[in-house]
Amino acid sequence: MYSSTKNLQHYSILDQKEFNTSCGSTCLCIVAVYRPPPSKKNGLSADIFFNEFPIIIENLAALPGRLLVVGDFNFHLDNVSTNRDAILFLDLLDSNNLIQHVETPTHNRGHLLDLVITRNSDTVISDISSSLQLPSDHAVITGRISVPRPKSTRMFVNHRKLRNIDLCAFAQSICASSIITEPCSDLDSLVHQYNTDLTNVLDMHAPARPRFVTLRPHAPWFDDSLREAKAKKRSYERKYRSSGLEIDKQIFRDYCNSYYRCLNDAKTSYHRNRFSNVDQRSLFREVEKMTSGKRTNIFPSSLVDPADQFLTYFNDKICNLHSKLCELPVLEPNIYLPPCTCSSSFSSFLPVTETYIKQIVLKSPTKFCELDPIQTVVLKQCLHVVLTPITNIVNLSLGGGSMPDALKVSQLAPVLKKISMDPEDMSSFRPISNLQFISKMIERVASPQLIDYLMENKIYPNLQSAFRKGYSTETALLRVQNDLLEALDSGHQALLVMLDFSAAFDTIDHQILLGHLKSRFGICGTALSWFRSYLTS
Repeated sequence: MYSSTKNLQHYSILDQKEFNTSCGSTCLCIVAVYRPPPSKKNGLSADIFFNEFPIIIENLAALPGRLLVVGDFNFHLDNVSTNRDAILFLDLLDSNNLIQHVETPTHNRGHLLDLVITRNSDTVISDISSSLQLPSDHAVITGRISVPRPKSTRMFVNHRKLRNIDLCAFAQSICASSIITEPCSDLDSLVHQYNTDLTNVLDMHAPARPRFVTLRPHAPWFDDSLREAKAKKRSYERKYRSSGLEIDKQIFRDYCNSYYRCLNDAKTSYHRNRFSNVDQRSLFREVEKMTSGKRTNIFPSSLVDPADQFLTYFNDKICNLHSKLCELPVLEPNIYLPPCTCSSSFSSFLPVTETYIKQIVLKSPTKFCELDPIQTVVLKQCLHVVLTPITNIVNLSLGGGSMPDALKVSQLAPVLKKISMDPEDMSSFRPISNLQFISKMIERVASPQLIDYLMENKIYPNLQSAFRKGYSTETALLRVQNDLLEALDSGHQALLVMLDFSAAFDTIDHQILLGHLKSRFGICGTALSWFRSYLTS
């Protein structure tokens, strides 16, 4: 299925936007229209509209595929018998083989303003109705659009039947593995033992088998009860097709109606619970998921080996930026390393308990990295067994001032920066790295201890807005605006310099960063050794 959006030719009498959706050989063109009401301010009138509108109608009628025009035209089509403008409007539609479908008022004052227009020969939409129940002066118009369902995509994958895992037997296998019975004392060996043993246990209980799978839309409301009901519906269908009896046909139809009622109730209940008691940020995120759809990765078609070529491109990009930075003149040799003025110090991370690790694991998102030995959802279900080795790895890493090399390897995914950017240009992509789950656990233990130290000793940078609780882009903009207004009120001149760094995090000099951690923030001892190990490949 393919979709695209574009602005049509600009007209002074109305605003419009075109959406094209293609499924196989069927193309549906949806045009959203808004005509501002005529006024002295905008200089629009009905005569101006009818001078330009015939050209618009001809262009719309010439569009390929099936046509659906929706929007607010601000014509009172509820009074066709006496309204001259409404009569002219409908005559223009009729002369271009177009028809208007809405028949009930769409405004709270009883007027019909919002229209749905299609070709006279098309059956692209049906069951149109309007509702004025929402807190708006315009009604919500609903209808059923007739478009074919896209064909299901089949993919060859290595699949594990995680749902068939016997968790009790799975936990017993972990208890019998060497990570529990004979754990290594060395950190690197312990991490290797953890990854190897858990991978072997997973292969034993849910081996990866190659198979074809059909990619279907995600339906979180489709639970086991609906799955059983669907299987029962199919059994009634087989019985009816086998016997051909009218009674079996009626039983099948009745059960179909019952099944679809249960399915709609499950959808309604899921979405109602999804949007109840959520804050503004979560509400925006959920609405965006529903309206934007799932992004599909589109890579340049010219790439023969995308993985290696993207890796080479990203590495060369950072190397080129570093070489350009090294060519810049340095005004003072030690300008980046101010003398140590911090009176406090942070020399080591505190060890954590299994209870603390359990809280962090359960609060963490159930995301999976291909480098993880087992899926996160399975790990959480048998957390009581693997909690001790995870805690030991975290404490050995932070306490010994070392980040194992195996936990610094990440899975890199090139993602298009914006949908509107050219997918054939590699500069349109940014690398998104995904670390192993246990690597994230170490980070989530280290981060709050460091932040608490900075806050308690009042050495947290006052102007930092990113990666800080209670601060964001909005608070940074408010701070800048307030400083500018104060300067203007005081009669001072204000100068704002805005910088945009390319690959800012990747071009930071690690030695300068470690020097600042030591001199400005008092990070020393094994804590500084851990940061040095973390930043060193």
